[in-house]
Amino acid sequence: MPSDKNAKIETWLKPVSYAKLAAVSHASQRWRICPFPVEEVIGRLRSAIEAASFWNLHEIDSQALLSHEGYAISPARQLLFFHPRPVVRILQEHSTRPVESHLGDQCAG
Repeated sequence: MPSDKNAKIETWLKPVSYAKLAAVSHASQRWRICPFPVEEVIGRLRSAIEAASFWNLHEIDSQALLSHEGYAISPARQLLFFHPRPVVRILQEHSTRPVESHLGDQCAG
């Protein structure tokens, strides 16, 4: 049962309409309607990321962050992950170059 504090917060949150199902604004974005709760999907994604030897760098709870500013969105999470091989390749090929991992390169294909 929600607390009085949560009920008060929900009354002043401004709903945000976004992400129409037919719209895709970037080639790396994907839609998938899933019958599982968001937390279960995120758990499965974490497991798959780790099983593929990727590193999970950070998770962002967009829903929680936006609620602090008074906006209400559906459950949304962002997972930032990468594989260490590109960093090793850069170091081996260009030992003086600053180490950067281009997340977009890993998302393509």
